Amino acid sequence: MGQGHSRRRARGPALLKAVRTGDTARVEEVLASCPGAAGYCTIEGLSCVHVAAATRRADLLEHLLMALRQAQASPRQHKAWRRSFATTINQKNVHGQTPLMLACRSGAADCVRLLLEAGADPTLFDGLQQRTCLHYAALHGWAEAIEALVDDESVVRAADGHMQPLREAIIADSQGHHRYIDGREGCGLAPLHLAATHGHLAAVKTLLKWGASIAVRCNTSYGAGSSSSVPWTPHSTPLHYAAAGGRCRVVYALLQAAAERQRDDPHTHDVRVLVDFRATACAWSAPST
Repeated sequence: MGQGHSRRRARGPALLKAVRTGDTARVEEVLASCPGAAGYCTIEGLSCVHVAAATRRADLLEHLLMALRQAQASPRQHKAWRRSFATTINQKNVHGQTPLMLACRSGAADCVRLLLEAGADPTLFDGLQQRTCLHYAALHGWAEAIEALVDDESVVRAADGHMQPLREAIIADSQGHHRYIDGREGCGLAPLHLAATHGHLAAVKTLLKWGASIAVRCNTSYGAGSSSSVPWTPHSTPLHYAAAGGRCRVVYALLQAAAERQRDDPHTHDVRVLVDFRATACAWSAPST
């Protein structure tokens, strides 16, 4: 076992370099001689899986996952490689980011699906701003990555033992307990806040399609963006952020979704009159022209 570990350590750096440069032939060569090299990571926690996900190389990621499974199936080292496989899939780098987070940040929907199928945990938080992979996808406007995360195929086991959609799962975030799709990051923002703030219309529509709350509130102060000197206070909704940033198409999408939900449930709150901590309604949040 010690010899196999030493061999992996020796081939690991070569594999990491090949993945970084996108050298498919070299990746295949290293993995053929030492499948366990796929579990290599640097002292900073950077793994080959991280790099493949961040660079949108689903083909290389597939090779790495296959090699990890092959090593896992070894009858001599089954338990050791099983731990290695689970650890590698959810390995955090120096910033607390998993491969799944980097795949969502880069909009690599194929990589997102591969990692989820391999058992990656989408509920983990990073070490920077306590964001999940869904926050990353929303922040950067990757609608397809959001779809891969929260569609009907993404399920988790609930406390009662039954499987339920990931988007409906209750998680403990930085602000309490919320549905996964409405989970707050360190600044108290839900994914819909982030997508609305940056004007990512497709991402906003995808989150709304899968049931994201339009009335979700942020719990701390947060700047509306580098172009704005006005910090938005606790209790601001995504509509506050979109109106403040002049994101007209996003505002329209949010209002349209709110109207449709109100037709389905007349008791739904009118998001247009919801006020933030300063008693500012969305209608008063738009910048003057």
